[in-house]
Amino acid sequence: MMIALQIDPRHRYGHNLHLYYDIWFQSSSTEPFFYWLDIGGGREIHHPSCPRTKLNSQLVMYLGIVSSVPFRSFSVIMHSFLSSTA
Repeated sequence: MMIALQIDPRHRYGHNLHLYYDIWFQSSSTEPFFYWLDIGGGREIHHPSCPRTKLNSQLVMYLGIVSSVPFRSFSVIMHSFLSSTA
């Protein structure tokens, strides 16, 4: 059995993608999942728990060095606070 790792080029939220993945997996499609979802046979499919508008609007944001500074600073402050109260 060969397992292929695929990364969503649109960075959609994984839980939402999983709902569509289940539909793709049960289908007889020979198209790769993301091709099927965006261009191929699955492009018109809407999951009742996650319509396409939700699927395409809930994205994962990856933080770079500059944009992650506030979060890292908060983490250091919280770690210092929790360490001093323990």
